[in-house]
Amino acid sequence: MKRFFYLLMAVLSAFVFALSGCQWSDNSASSSTSENSESSSTASTPEPEPITPTEPTEPNFTNTEAFTFLPSDASSLNVERFKADFIKSTYYREGTEYEAFYNYMPEEISREYNIDAFEVVSGDSGFYLWYDGLIIRVDSLGASADSDKGFTHFALSDINGDDCFELLCSYNQNRGYSFSYLTVLDSGRKAANKPYYTCYDGFLYFKTHDNGRLAAYVSGQKNVESANTLYTEFVENTALYEFSAKELFLKSKNYEVKVTIDEGSIHFPVLFKGAYPKFKVTTEMTYLGKTFTYVNGNTYCEGASPTFKNDENYVPMESWAAGDAITTFTIKTGDVLKRNYYFYEEYGNPNREGTYNLYITYRGEELSVENFLRVSKK
Repeated sequence: MKRFFYLLMAVLSAFVFALSGCQWSDNSASSSTSENSESSSTASTPEPEPITPTEPTEPNFTNTEAFTFLPSDASSLNVERFKADFIKSTYYREGTEYEAFYNYMPEEISREYNIDAFEVVSGDSGFYLWYDGLIIRVDSLGASADSDKGFTHFALSDINGDDCFELLCSYNQNRGYSFSYLTVLDSGRKAANKPYYTCYDGFLYFKTHDNGRLAAYVSGQKNVESANTLYTEFVENTALYEFSAKELFLKSKNYEVKVTIDEGSIHFPVLFKGAYPKFKVTTEMTYLGKTFTYVNGNTYCEGASPTFKNDENYVPMESWAAGDAITTFTIKTGDVLKRNYYFYEEYGNPNREGTYNLYITYRGEELSVENFLRVSKK
């Protein structure tokens, strides 16, 4: 009975975490609520997007092959440097008592590549990667204080051949069953994905696959030698998305809308199973028609919705969860509805190359811009 309870809690936790999707982050804390699901006419706090350096990152990885390594024992290496950046990050909470900082990055790796892997103890523990001032949290924010958790394995590679390394990190926490998370930090863009949940009741390790590609394998034990079940390979993201404009204004009989494009993580250099690099489309619509009331089968108040399509294909849009409740909305003349939508490139199922038209729709009234997006390969 106790084992069944743990399994039930583990599955529920994984389901809740998966609802947030695989997002992308700079050194800001992640938001647990999708902006797509907002039901009022005001916008919520924007979700953090990757930082692209103002100057190209200098080449920092000359190895011809990837290599992997285990975490070191806890140390005080570079603690003061990390603390100085942690206090400036949005992960820091004023008034919280931070008890200890432990570095698990092997010293020789830390010194050569300017990277660290820290545990921050504050009643509960958070786990973070540090690179050149950038801090990325790699654990689930929902981990309980009594979880057995920590870094499992690391890898360094240059998957996209830009002479800048990618740091791959697997993290595990145990709440009756083991949960593993995967983070990839790209030093060239100074960006990373938010921790992606991969599997439960298993540990994730990195190895070189038979075809020479770096891959992640699952083990039922905390032992790299027993990791024999392939989870995913890591491949270069060669997709190129070109927009005819990053901002435009459109108007119809009953609404006008400002459309803003944010490339976000769509050109993040690494693809792996479950990771969806995305671009964001924001629509800020002003309703011009007569006041009306409608009933929706959930708690989502509709805004102007974008679609990218040509004669045969669509660019897929990320779905989101809305509360399952019949809700009545009243839209008044002059109301402003701001909504965010995310479109993605999928590992193993790339979007078709070609030119896509942009369509903006609100309650059956459609606006269009021809040849707005071109998708190609590098």
